[in-house]
This record gives sequence, C-alpha cells and structure tokens, in this order.
Amino acid sequence: MDDRIILHIDLDCFYCQVEHRRLGIPREVPLAVQQWDGLIAVNYPAREQGVTRHMRTTEALAICPNISLVHVQTIGDGDSLDGPVDKVRLTQKACLERYRLANAEILDVLHTEVPNSRIEKASIDEVYIDVTDLVDLEMPKFEADRPGRDSEGQPLFSWGSVVYGTGSLDPMNVIEKRLSYGAMIASRLRGAIQTKTGFSSSAGISVNKLLAKIGSAKNKPNQQTLIRPRVVQELMSELPLRKLRLLGGKFGEELASLCKGYIEDSGRELVVADVHSIPYNALVAKFGTEKSSWVHDMIQGRDSEDVKEREKQKSMLAAKSFAASSDITVIERWISILAAELAPRMKSDYETYNRRPKTLGVHFRQQPKKAGQFSSDRTRQSPMPRMPPQMPCKKILTGAAMEIFKTRCASEAMPCVRLALSASDFVECPNESKAITRFLTQVKKKAISSCDDNTAQNTSVQLDSKVEEKQDGISCPLLDSVNVEEQEKLLREASMLHRLEKSKANITQKNQQVSKRIKTGGIQKFFQPK
Repeated sequence: MDDRIILHIDLDCFYCQVEHRRLGIPREVPLAVQQWDGLIAVNYPAREQGVTRHMRTTEALAICPNISLVHVQTIGDGDSLDGPVDKVRLTQKACLERYRLANAEILDVLHTEVPNSRIEKASIDEVYIDVTDLVDLEMPKFEADRPGRDSEGQPLFSWGSVVYGTGSLDPMNVIEKRLSYGAMIASRLRGAIQTKTGFSSSAGISVNKLLAKIGSAKNKPNQQTLIRPRVVQELMSELPLRKLRLLGGKFGEELASLCKGYIEDSGRELVVADVHSIPYNALVAKFGTEKSSWVHDMIQGRDSEDVKEREKQKSMLAAKSFAASSDITVIERWISILAAELAPRMKSDYETYNRRPKTLGVHFRQQPKKAGQFSSDRTRQSPMPRMPPQMPCKKILTGAAMEIFKTRCASEAMPCVRLALSASDFVECPNESKAITRFLTQVKKKAISSCDDNTAQNTSVQLDSKVEEKQDGISCPLLDSVNVEEQEKLLREASMLHRLEKSKANITQKNQQVSKRIKTGGIQKFFQPK
C-alpha cells in the first residue's frame, strides 16, 4: 500500500488571474485572455455566462457583451496591437513571458514554505509536491500540542477540504490520518500563494500523483479535495475516461473504441470503471504487455511515479508559423523576432539557475509540395555564440541563427512556413561569470596593492601589450561570422582575467618567499648594507 502524501496544486484560470492583477480588473468581472481572435483562457464569471475556451472573440462578445478581452503579450514590428488582429498577426508573434514570470513567483513561494520537499513543475500553472517527509516531521509535534485538534481547537482532519466519497475521515486509520496532515499543509501553501501573489488555487491530496491530480480538479475554484485509497472504486465508477491523466489523444480514443465493444450501452459517456470490462488478454493483444499493465494499474488508482524535481527546462523554444515565403529578408525578420523572445528568457534562466545553453538550434518547416501533404520540422544545430550569460544579445543570436539558416537550412527550407529558435544543453556557469567586471576590479586592486611599483608597472605593460590576444578554447565556429562589439569586449575581458589571475599567483608566491625569510631571521641580513 502506498503511504506517500502527494499534493497537486493547480492555479485557477491562471492566465486570467495574471491579467486581473496586472490591469487591476476586479475578479468578479468576466474576463478572457485571447491570442489573436481565439480565447485561450476564460475566468469563472465568464464561464457562468456561457463563454468557453477556444471560442472566437466575436462569439464571446455576442454571448457576454461586458466581457474584458485581454490579448497576450506580442513581439514584433512596433510591439503594438493597434489595427485588425489578422493584419497584426502577420508582423508579430505571441509571447507568454508574463505568465512564466508569474509562475516563477509561485515556485519561489513554495520553495520558501516547504524548502525540503520535492516540487515538480508539471506545467506553467500546476505543480506536484511530495510532502511525505514533512508530514512525518510535523505530525508528532502537532499531536503533542493539540491531539486531534486544529490550530483553533476544532476537530482535526478536513482542514477545509472536501473529503471525496462515502463516509468521513477515520482517525484510527493511519493513512487517512496522514492524509489529513497533508491537507493541513496544502491549506497552508494555498494561503501563502494567495497572500504573497494574490492568486487563488485548488489542490488535491492523496497517496499518488494520479489521484492527487484528479482531486485538484474536483471542486474548483479555490478549494481542495482529499481522496482516500478506500474510495478509489467509487471514484472510478463515475470519473469520465477522458479525464484520466495521460488517457487523452489517440491512445485514449483507441482504448475507448476497444472498451465500447465490451459494454452493453455503448452510446453513453465512458467512465474509467468501464475499462474493467475489457479482458486483459484483449488489452495485451491491442497495446502490448507493458502498456496494458500500466492501464490496469491506472484504472485501479495505482501510480508509482515519483515526484521529480524538474523545474529547470532542458531546452527553450520560440516558434512562429507564417505564410509561405522564400524571401530571405522575411526569414531574417522572423528570426530577429524569435531572438527577441529567446534572449530575455535565457537571461532569466541564468539569473535563476546560474547556467547558460551550449547549443543554438534553428528549426524550419518547408511548405508541403502538394495539397494535403504534411511537412515536419527539421533542425540544424551549432554551438551557442559566446556572449555574457547575464546579457544575452538579440543581435548576436540573430546573426548566428541567420548564418546557420543560410549555410545549412535554406536549400531545404524554401518556401518556409515555420521557424523556431531553441537554446539547449545547459551547463552551470562559474561564479566569476556572474560579475566579471567586478571580479576584475577586485583582482587588479589586490594585485597592485600587494606588489611594488615596478612590478605593478610591468604587469600593466604586459596586459596593455597583449590584451588583444585570444585564449585557446574561447573561439567558436560562429565567432568569425558574427562580428559584433559585445563578442570583442568579452574576449578582451577573458584575456585580461586570465593574465591578472596569473599575475596574482606570481605575486602570492613572492610574498610567501619573503614571509619565509622573515620567519627564519633572514630579514636582518637582507637589509644590511654591502
């Protein structure tokens, strides 16, 4: 039996909440976030009036005339949304950076509140948290102070949670008692998010990721649901099959189709429990042993997958689809726009995780040669051009990406209908790179103050005469083709840093020799006149 305590926290209409806070729009006002002429997020007041996601803006306004429509941030010519959306779409691309930054705020709150718990970023608006160890730590302390009571002396267990299923929590059941403390932690975390960011959230509390995610969606918005292992059969008998995690898409459709052949009323909506009607050998014949075993566990509420700390992205991608073009100036304009989105994301990632990407990727899609055909993306990669990680440069990225496109993509890409730039293969930056200028200043001051005037003068002459030299290992295949001032400045700084560090080491060695002479009494002889 799984004795873990897993939380799933899901932000309520996250994009809408970000816009409510940013623009100061009251929460009771119907609001939707649009991307071009379609809705990608709808708040609850708008939903109550019949507005749904993926609806066109004209349709939403017809249903709910008082709705506030907020467009996502865009990047492009003028960065303005003035004019018809269909025209603006030809020169700009959507950018979700303001929602990524809001997500970072939430993660900061969670890490502050539960610093030793594993947190998995599942998407931009949801996280899993394994609070098993925290429950083991807090439960004995709390029980000693108020056995069976909450902080206000009321009977323990629910902590404002909706307890799913028949019956109430059993205080004599060990796992249900532990789940109640998980509910206490979930309530505390949701309160911290609300207080520090202004965002409401819903939560699910259970013994694994599968059940916790089902719980968070059960009583939205701004509530939490606790699911006990003993009510799983009851839960699966009413949960629509399409709502079970990872059973969407083509695989879910194939499973539903197979299931309908084994139930009497094939016209009704399928629930998870209906899958039990499929003989196991039929599952294996259709999907294979491994996938069938996984489905068999899922429909019984079993999920052994761990909460994994994976907040750090393995790669970043900025992409744009557009009307087919073979004009290299059009390609360069879109690549410049993509670089304008990617550069600040690289900077933010460096500030958060102190790392930089080693690889720059250019992804392209050619227009299908015949109607009805599908063309897939292709990728060409090269080392990321060298630039300060704290100041990624749009101009450098654009130049490097264009060099890749012209030399390695153009012959296969035209006419092009989609472009993307990616940054990947992240590596940790040395501490010196965070503030190279400040570090240089400190090293130089120490070097000059530790030596006599002649040594300092000689060091300065050496640096001035050789500062133009490039160090081995700094060069990049793209440096010669991307001739910009930022790269030249970085090479100068790197060369200077290397020589200052070498000078400092020599001075330290000399000082140690002098100190040794003093300790052995040789200093008197050293100062006697010849």
